[in-house]
Amino acid sequence: MLIPLGFLLALLAAAVLPLAGVSCGADTHGLIRICYPGWGAVSGTPNITSPYVTSPDPATIVGPAATLPTGIRLFAALTTLVLLAGAASALVPNTYRRVAVGATATAVSLVLLVATAVLAAAHAGSVYVYVDASSWAWLGIGDGAGVSGGFWLALVLVVGTGVVVLSNISGLRSARADADLRMPGLDA
Repeated sequence: MLIPLGFLLALLAAAVLPLAGVSCGADTHGLIRICYPGWGAVSGTPNITSPYVTSPDPATIVGPAATLPTGIRLFAALTTLVLLAGAASALVPNTYRRVAVGATATAVSLVLLVATAVLAAAHAGSVYVYVDASSWAWLGIGDGAGVSGGFWLALVLVVGTGVVVLSNISGLRSARADADLRMPGLDA
């Protein structure tokens, strides 16, 4: 039951929290923050805020250029679908198949999650150039473009779920080995 729960929590973290974006300090000229939460990455629409610029509206200045291209949105949609498939693994009645679905969903979702966040951050950085930011903060700390907290939380949840999947695989192999070693007729 931990495997589907892990995928569901990873999906919620990736969907609601920012996956990638651009941040800037108050001492720079870059005053607009562009952020792509998971659902925003699927739709291509970023959250654009600016505590310092009120007129003209920052969304109208940067919005059209900040919209994610179709390729990145496809990665985001595939990531969502794979995380949903991992969560739906609870519906698979066969234990071996359920673990196989969990292992496959773990591996594929890790690749897609990283690709989606990195591509969205790179796109945010290319848009943000015209708001005067030049540094890259791939850990989500500091000025510039980078991946954000939602990415790291989703990544930790998927890796943790992968550890549970590997533990289940190990347990299933041990149980199978024990069953193979038992001699027929001695089970009483």
